[in-house]
Amino acid sequence: MFDYIVIDTPHQFDERTLTALEMSDIVLLVSLLNLPSLKNTQKCLELFGRVGLRDERVRLLLSRYLPNDEIRRRASRGS
Repeated sequence: MFDYIVIDTPHQFDERTLTALEMSDIVLLVSLLNLPSLKNTQKCLELFGRVGLRDERVRLLLSRYLPNDEIRRRASRGS
């Protein structure tokens, strides 16, 4: 009936949420650019792999850039 349907799921994954994700053509995984969020994103991607969500369906979306949360690259030795 509709060309696109957007489902905003809760942070916790229950049976209904996983079913909705498995039925999706594209899954947008939203994360922030800070260490706690990226660690949770990594756990989420591992769960997706365990339940069989194909990598090509999952897209990572970084949101809410905050300069104070920026992950900085360490200066390499000799520079």
